[in-house]
Amino acid sequence: MTNYKAKMDFYSDWIGVLRQEIEKFGFNIPSGSRNEQIAIWHFDLKSRLITSRPRLIEKSSGFSCLAEFNAGLSFLENKILKGEDLTPHLSRKVSTDKNKNLFFHDGLLNDWGIHHLHLGTNYDNRGFIVGNNQVLFAKVTDCKIYFIDILTHSDWAKQKVIEILHSNWPELIDRYRIKGFTDLENPPTDENIESLRDAGGISLLKMSDGTLYAPPGGGIMTAKNSMKSIFNHDRHAKLFKKYEEGIKADIDKIIETVSSQITDPQFVKEKHFEFKLRFGDSSLYAFNEKYNFSVKLANYR
Repeated sequence: MTNYKAKMDFYSDWIGVLRQEIEKFGFNIPSGSRNEQIAIWHFDLKSRLITSRPRLIEKSSGFSCLAEFNAGLSFLENKILKGEDLTPHLSRKVSTDKNKNLFFHDGLLNDWGIHHLHLGTNYDNRGFIVGNNQVLFAKVTDCKIYFIDILTHSDWAKQKVIEILHSNWPELIDRYRIKGFTDLENPPTDENIESLRDAGGISLLKMSDGTLYAPPGGGIMTAKNSMKSIFNHDRHAKLFKKYEEGIKADIDKIIETVSSQITDPQFVKEKHFEFKLRFGDSSLYAFNEKYNFSVKLANYR
């Protein structure tokens, strides 16, 4: 039995931080929104946006660009190499107009992990590139952007997109490779994939050499949210629960450790300690505001 009691709700603290980040992007969260949904919106939004940092560019072996789009492609390439903001080249649905796009589900990105970027050199009145039917399909990582091909707005579900990734950079999607199976009884057509995606379903993919993949973006759920975003929420929720259990179990030891650092005379009489989740440069902390001390949460993983 412990001598002290600890009170905290790290999950709610975390949701509060995510809410602030969503609002910082210019979106208004509807009142009554569930905490889980706020987290999923946050992860979906973060996956759609491309962090501004210099990246190298690699192009697929069959990559080509029509002459009329060369200027737009060069404009985009310069921005990528310099680490400039690429948001103007993304889907217009990352716009905050009328708040409708907080709920936008990018099927190509959520299902296959592929961004599409518009090509052009002029901006519209919202600050987006004035594009056309031709868009760049690309795989984005922290250090590089892999140019798959320039395709159209009707190519969102074309399996040739994944075929190009498989042929040029199989290491990028190797974690989604299905091993131990050699065939699909009924390989999906592009039309099958599009219909399934519209209905919130997913499909396995078969390459021309027989390689099988699960959706290399993590896939989507029936509500069309990213499956990866849902898993991220669940993983964080479990982690914060584990942190809380660790603090409660260790509260006597924690108080004993910090007691020599606290000069407030009321501290020795205190029996109940409340903690809030705090974010450091690279760590999470349980922070007690009343007596100004913190506990590093990495110790309770």
